[in-house]
Amino acid sequence: MPGAVRYHHVANVVEQIKDQLSGWKGRLLSFQDRVVLVKSVIASYSVHNMVVYKWPRKFVHECEVAIRNFLWSGDSKIFYEKWNLVHYIKSSILPGIKWAYSLVEDNTKVLIGDGRNTSLFYDVWVGDTAIADILEDYSLNRVVLVSDILVNGAWNLIEDYRSTLLAAGIEEVDLPFILDGDDCQVWMPSTTGQFTAKAAKSFIRKRYGKLEGANLLWRQSVHPALAARNWKILKGVCSTLDQVRSRFKIQVVNKCCLCNSIEESLDHLLWRCRFVEMACSWISDIFRVQLHLNLTTAYKEVRGRSGMIKELWLLAVLVVRSELWQTRNRFVYDNKKVRWSFFKTTVFNQIQEYSGRLKGYMYNTVDDLRILDFFKVRHRQVKLHDPVECRWVPPEVDELMLCCDGAARGNPEVVGAGVVARDHDANVIGVMSIVLGVMTNYIAEISSIIIGMEWALQWGYSKVCIRSDSLSAVMTFTTSNLPWFVIQRWSEVSSHYETIRFDHTYREANFAADKMAKRGCILTNEEGRHYLGKPDS
Repeated sequence: MPGAVRYHHVANVVEQIKDQLSGWKGRLLSFQDRVVLVKSVIASYSVHNMVVYKWPRKFVHECEVAIRNFLWSGDSKIFYEKWNLVHYIKSSILPGIKWAYSLVEDNTKVLIGDGRNTSLFYDVWVGDTAIADILEDYSLNRVVLVSDILVNGAWNLIEDYRSTLLAAGIEEVDLPFILDGDDCQVWMPSTTGQFTAKAAKSFIRKRYGKLEGANLLWRQSVHPALAARNWKILKGVCSTLDQVRSRFKIQVVNKCCLCNSIEESLDHLLWRCRFVEMACSWISDIFRVQLHLNLTTAYKEVRGRSGMIKELWLLAVLVVRSELWQTRNRFVYDNKKVRWSFFKTTVFNQIQEYSGRLKGYMYNTVDDLRILDFFKVRHRQVKLHDPVECRWVPPEVDELMLCCDGAARGNPEVVGAGVVARDHDANVIGVMSIVLGVMTNYIAEISSIIIGMEWALQWGYSKVCIRSDSLSAVMTFTTSNLPWFVIQRWSEVSSHYETIRFDHTYREANFAADKMAKRGCILTNEEGRHYLGKPDS
């Protein structure tokens, strides 16, 4: 149907979701059962409907509120958990689902709302502000289109337009070189540029910050009941006495039931209590690993151990944290005494029971056998490692080799790129380290290849070999499945070379480029690019 989507277009689906949630007896279901119902039933309503209709943002939020209420309380009308909102920046050129056209290849400076046939001063954005808003000059002509400054595939700025763009911070040299070919419509939230219902829903929904350590909980090796209890602990939604006193403004006797000395808080119950110190010391002595309050840091302590021991260590940490909270609840609500022997027995039995889900390999070492025998866990198959041949072959005659790599502190986070150029005798011609800003690691790998080829134009080679340890980046270029915002830049730089050969290698053979990429992560914007030219220059 024509026009914007109104409430009555999707109201029936929204009401169906709410009716479905209210019809379920959520209070009789466990938390993990509610998660399964939501994922398998409720999520399909909006996904299938958004293939036809674009949902307004408030309707997506309305459904998510009902789902969160159902997960936490079993009732879609009550909401107990207080979420920490994260500031979400929406691209200002996309008030809804619209096509977008980029004037520059890196998609960071100038953006056009509807392609060439759009207002130059009111729909061209610098950052997240229109040119007219930047200059606070709303007398600018609205009928001036982007196509007015494109003549025969080249930019043709008259003096008035050039002065206006310069005042807004746009220089003519920053505009990209216009290549031959037809313009195409691009859906910006997707790297492929194609519109999908998944990308549309991800764009308009309200996002929340990622919970550190949550990726360790929802694994197949962790039982859903154990994962659900630890997820609540990780979120801090446990009704400790200090939270009860703070939320309901009532005076309660706040005293830790485990040590009987300090006021109770979640941090105290999980880390600072004397009873907890005994539990941490006991489990650490068994694995000979230091236990940390942070779940991710604790899991990294078993780096280099066998897969079986890693999974068993994670299971032991989760069981200890869960049983500490269960022990506290049994004392508060059932008046059961806290006994160290009973706690150890319960933890031991739960680890042995949950170990049936472990699928990792073990090492045939005394340490692995000692830990498995202690918890009476069935021994697993020993994984035999076959050596993998890793070669480093110099390029062909009159061919330039570019060893490229990207590195990131997070995903997404500040990333860097490194390039090492070698001739056919494997002599180093030059190396480069550059900071790319905040982006994903995948984009960093692709950008390192394009930047390296642009940088190598100074040596005048017509043949180039690109070597990278990222198989996804190599497949992206060989299958011509590039992200839409680098296609123009890649077409321009690849036209300067007769042959371009891609070679995938291992990181061990690409260590120099990896070193330069990691160096780029710590560079500041003031340092910019660091080039080392030819040795004799």
